[in-house]
Amino acid sequence: MLTKELFRTYRIAFAGSSELSANHLKSLLGLKCNIIAILTKPIFSNNKLYERPSLKIALEYNIDSFQSLGFNEDLFRIIKPIKADVIIVVSYGLSLPTNILRLPRFGCINIHYSLLPRWKGSAPIQRAIYSGDNKTGVSIIQMDNGIDDGPILLKKPCIISYNDNAISLSRKLVLISIRLLRGFLLMLFSGNIRYVYQDEMTGVYANKVYIKEGLLSWCLPAFILESHSRAFIGWPGSFLYVRNLRIKIIEAYGGYVEYKANLLKAGLVLAVNKRGIYIATGFGVLAASKIQLEGRSVISVNGFINTAKKAFNSGDTVA
Repeated sequence: MLTKELFRTYRIAFAGSSELSANHLKSLLGLKCNIIAILTKPIFSNNKLYERPSLKIALEYNIDSFQSLGFNEDLFRIIKPIKADVIIVVSYGLSLPTNILRLPRFGCINIHYSLLPRWKGSAPIQRAIYSGDNKTGVSIIQMDNGIDDGPILLKKPCIISYNDNAISLSRKLVLISIRLLRGFLLMLFSGNIRYVYQDEMTGVYANKVYIKEGLLSWCLPAFILESHSRAFIGWPGSFLYVRNLRIKIIEAYGGYVEYKANLLKAGLVLAVNKRGIYIATGFGVLAASKIQLEGRSVISVNGFINTAKKAFNSGDTVA
């Protein structure tokens, strides 16, 4: 059977709530896959309902869509008649109950952004960067009742570059994932799948990121704080307080030791110049080259040295 005919033959339901999900959905539609339903988790802000990216695509392509904050019998009765051959899940934000997992002919397939069993859970990209990993990847798994612990069907590694942050790494993983998913579906629909069960003894969990984690702890070494700024860019960010100002560190480099910072008070501002804002840490110096004052745009210290000097003075202590 030709590839296009194969993709059109099987009925696919898609579950996803993020921009990453929408990229995969667009790819499947570009392959002329038979997407028969889209599931998404609604987003509320100030008691107002906002459209998820996947929902916008559903409206554009006139595909049945279902929004839910959780699963119940009513939703099960809606999904069951769809008779999907497979449900593809990408960054959905909800766990699928057993009765849903058992519905499709090929089960429910999850696309996860790590090399499982390392970094199961909701924040694999951030945790990999913060932990200093030099490699991650994409895993496609058969879903079961656990958290990302079903058998692995396919996976592909990705190098984490020294200057990768959560945004740039996400983009790399999306490109890998989209290509991997196409090949996987060909294997799945052709009956050429091999199950590899995870070694639960080596599993590591990527816990959800909380806003309180954004506050930098200056007693930590500079290289860890650098990883922090790359891992938590966007949300919650890497922030500090100086003279009652809340400031985000957007780009920083750690490891500078010319100030013998290990002998200085952690959090002490050592210098502000065009190369950056130098702050002593538990070991080494963190040099912040891009910052964001609260309510302002991101600025380069090199290009806005006067603004930076208004926020930081040598001898200040940050918290």
